[in-house]
Amino acid sequence: MYVQCHLRKDNIRQVSWLPVQFAEVGKILSLKEEEGWEDNWIISSVGDIQLSDAVLLERGRDYLNTRKASDI
Repeated sequence: MYVQCHLRKDNIRQVSWLPVQFAEVGKILSLKEEEGWEDNWIISSVGDIQLSDAVLLERGRDYLNTRKASDI
């Protein structure tokens, strides 16, 4: 299961879906990016809704299909 978390690093803010076992306010994480690992992300808040990885993959495909259809 995954939960939506708000992350911060310096003046940068990001929202990510993280596995429940890693989602703890104040925890410092390394996130995998295209270029490699990016360190020192701090979890500033954790949401209440938990979703399975299958649901998240489906929503990701929906987002990509919407982008393709709207020519953005």
